[in-house]
Amino acid sequence: MHIWQVRKVVRSLRAGPLSEAEQVKYFAAYFLLFALGLSLPIDSDARAWAGRYGFFTWLAYTTVAVAGAVSAYWLNRRGDGKAFVQRFIALFVPLTLQSLALVAFAVAVVSVNPDRLPQSAQAALYNASWLWGWFWFGLQLLAECLLFVRLAVNIRRVSSPPNAS
Repeated sequence: MHIWQVRKVVRSLRAGPLSEAEQVKYFAAYFLLFALGLSLPIDSDARAWAGRYGFFTWLAYTTVAVAGAVSAYWLNRRGDGKAFVQRFIALFVPLTLQSLALVAFAVAVVSVNPDRLPQSAQAALYNASWLWGWFWFGLQLLAECLLFVRLAVNIRRVSSPPNAS
């Protein structure tokens, strides 16, 4: 099982179907990532922002996820049309981990300790908290878009004949 290197997953999938044990490992990792996404703690400012714009954010994330999965399916179908679910889950795991690492890096870069800022800067940051909500929403949506674009490209790479990529 390759949890970080997408090229190795592509090579494994091109070599033939994954063993049942490998499929179970990827499937378990897929659901672990799904459960992690549902249980991440959200601070009170983010919860308030999500309460105001919850339906909009849900609609945006859902649209990207459905469009990404459908495009990956069609690209797989245009190739050899085989083992879509296996390919989807096996590629989803390392690509999701890489997307999470990208978001974590962005959080680390952008986050500042407001106690170290001057009083006037703290007030300005507090007054612009709605802007942070849109920033994080945009960052997460961008990471999700990149995830599904990379997923579709790699599914196409796996499903194409070896000399076509």
